[in-house]
Amino acid sequence: MSTGTPTPSPMWATPAASLSTATAPRATASAAKASAERGHFDAPHPDHQPTTGATGRSKADAPEIDGEVHLRDAGHLALGIGKATGATLTLIPEEFSGPIHMATVCDILESAIIKRTALWNRPDGVAIIAEGLLEHMPAAELEGIEGVRITHDSYGHLRLAEVDLAYILKTLVERRCASRGAPTAIVHKNIGYELRSAAPVAFDCEYVRTLGYGAVEFLLNPPEKIKQLTGALVALINGKLEYLDFTALQDAVTGKTRVRTVAIEAPSYKIAREYMIRLEKEDFSDPEKIRLLAQAASSEKYFCSADEFRNRYLYLTTDLKGCI
Repeated sequence: MSTGTPTPSPMWATPAASLSTATAPRATASAAKASAERGHFDAPHPDHQPTTGATGRSKADAPEIDGEVHLRDAGHLALGIGKATGATLTLIPEEFSGPIHMATVCDILESAIIKRTALWNRPDGVAIIAEGLLEHMPAAELEGIEGVRITHDSYGHLRLAEVDLAYILKTLVERRCASRGAPTAIVHKNIGYELRSAAPVAFDCEYVRTLGYGAVEFLLNPPEKIKQLTGALVALINGKLEYLDFTALQDAVTGKTRVRTVAIEAPSYKIAREYMIRLEKEDFSDPEKIRLLAQAASSEKYFCSADEFRNRYLYLTTDLKGCI
């Protein structure tokens, strides 16, 4: 999402992408089919193994895109895009410990705009927002937003594509900025087909060729230890081809595939976080920094004191931060 004054504007971007893994059903993919019938099927990738298309060329090539990235349950794609493109801010569901409120997301975005303006004198920026945030927002809160209609698919999942999160956030944050006398133009973009249709990079080609070879090997000449499997997920783990039984990937209680979420305590998230511009605890312990932030939040029609700024935004800070 990009925001800004009539000069370069910032953007919100929400990405949408499908996972690419190779599945090789020898006789039948009954396990995968059963999982899909119980709910959406997210093919799980081994820990620390990137998904096809998530590395290499940046999927957010546009210089000022604030977009919504589609990946229902996890923020891997949004985080990878934000990290690769140097986005100002990336929001993923894993960083929130409970229900996610629209007002909180708006506070994070607005305060990031204020901080970038106060400390870098830059009115522009890019925010990448994972579509999965919607899954954790109270339905009653979403239904209270003008123009939003909540619908569910046959499995009970919220139809995320029918709720334009980027546009909603753009509208709400623009109103907030205007109300304090700092009108800001925000461009919103839902990154969907651009992700699915992006040309593969060298890594993608090498990776999927290896997976494809493994799928054919599974069909024609399977290793002895997996001959009894009727279907498997082919994965590259530590440089070796592995064949994962679908049933071992399912949750014993729900029957659905377990989804690998972003480990926010891992270095990959901490490094991405270090490069973001957002309010941190140390911002509120530096009197000069607080003064600059409150000054940036003020205008001719609205004065924000340091205490008011602290009372308004301090709650956004957490123990999550980068490595430095």
